[in-house]
Amino acid sequence: MANTFFISDTHFHHANMLKFTDYDGNKVRDFACVEDMTEYQVKQWNSVVRPQDHVYHLGDIVINKTGFDVLPRLNGHKRLIGGNHDIHHHEINKHFEKVYGVRAMYGGVLTHVPVHPDCLERWKVNVHGHLHTNTIRTVDNEPDMRYINISCEQLDHVPISLDELNVIVKGRGFDVTLKFK
Repeated sequence: MANTFFISDTHFHHANMLKFTDYDGNKVRDFACVEDMTEYQVKQWNSVVRPQDHVYHLGDIVINKTGFDVLPRLNGHKRLIGGNHDIHHHEINKHFEKVYGVRAMYGGVLTHVPVHPDCLERWKVNVHGHLHTNTIRTVDNEPDMRYINISCEQLDHVPISLDELNVIVKGRGFDVTLKFK
C-alpha cells in the first residue's frame, strides 16, 4: 500500500540557502557546499519515501532550472502545490504528475504560503511551507496551532507522512483527521 508524504522548500541546488540565517543569526542550512546539501536532501527523502508512495511538495522546489536534475533521483509519485519560486512550468510538468495552487483536504488545506487566519475556520488546519524556520504566532506571541510548517528545515529534510501529520493535529487538540476527499 502506498503512503502519502509532504515536504516544502527544498530549493535544490540553491547556493544562497547556505547563507540564510534565523532570527538569532544561526545558519538555517549548515552544509559545507550546495552539493553536500543536495546529496543530504536526496538521502533523507529516499530514507522514507518508496517508489510507490505519493509526495506532495508544497512549493519552492528549485530556484533555477539546474535543480530539476535532482527530481528523477527522488522516490515517489510527485505532486506540487506551486510556490512563489516555481516558475519553470515546462520543467515542472515533466517531473510532477499533478500541479495544484491549493489542495483542500478533509480537515485541512495544503498551501505554499500560509492562508490568512480568517480563512481557517473553513479548514481548521493549514499545512504549509514558505516560512522555513519561522512560525505563525498569535497576537499573544504564542505559536498558532492551526498552522503546520513543513518547510524542509523543520523536518531535517525528511518528508513527513500523513500519519505523522495527523499525530501533530491530534496533539494540538484538533478533533479532525486529515484525509483527502
